[in-house]
Amino acid sequence: PGVPWRIFPPKPSHVTGIRAVRSGSFRMTQFKESGPGRVLASLWRWGVRSWLRRVEFVIACRDLERPPYEIPTRYRPEYDESERFMHGTGLDALPALSRQFDPRRLEHLRRCIERRDIDVQSRIDEDGTVWCYIMHGLKPMQDLEYGFAVPLREGHDVYIFDGWVHPEHRGRMVALLAQNDYHELRRGQGYRRAYVALRTQDVRSRRLHQRMDYVEVGRIRHTKVGPFRFNRVEFRPGLHPTEDPIGPVPAPSDSPVV
Repeated sequence: PGVPWRIFPPKPSHVTGIRAVRSGSFRMTQFKESGPGRVLASLWRWGVRSWLRRVEFVIACRDLERPPYEIPTRYRPEYDESERFMHGTGLDALPALSRQFDPRRLEHLRRCIERRDIDVQSRIDEDGTVWCYIMHGLKPMQDLEYGFAVPLREGHDVYIFDGWVHPEHRGRMVALLAQNDYHELRRGQGYRRAYVALRTQDVRSRRLHQRMDYVEVGRIRHTKVGPFRFNRVEFRPGLHPTEDPIGPVPAPSDSPVV
């Protein structure tokens, strides 16, 4: 009693992985995950993340009237340019897809292919090698993992929610070719805008869509507390898809995705 409380660093322990370090004029403790301490820390992070989770997304939009992205010829993979790069994917493509994905992912693909409000486009070689695929919804749909929904105007907007490129074809502009093909397909069918939700931490994906002239038009804030999920979808003034009339898509230089 009466003695000021001080921090006395404990001795190094192989159980908790605690080590004493000197910082400035005082001593403090620092936890170093090693051995059983790493296991305990992993369990703690898993417990916190499973109970409380916050994720933020950028809602990006592209005016389909914009010209396609110009890909230098030297970077283009070899394929028959007289035909479309991507093709509609049906259940007959499941044997080829089963070579690339585990049963759980394959079941997800099968369900998406069977749905009428989802269109799956893919590039599959004659030998059955899957180059890539891209999925987009033609109607407002709920995200399977986070539960949010991006509003769309049917017959006017499309929503890209999944895509994949084979590891052997990454870095060869395959994703850009797939995007160009998809944009041209939907524009020819009368669609005017394409939307996508990108995680704010996914800088690589945001840079890819910025190259494709996508611009930020809104944000999604997802919060999970135990079994409950809360989503807040916000659009910039005049850019909500269901507004009538809806404002023009900003120029890429005015509202970049990154």
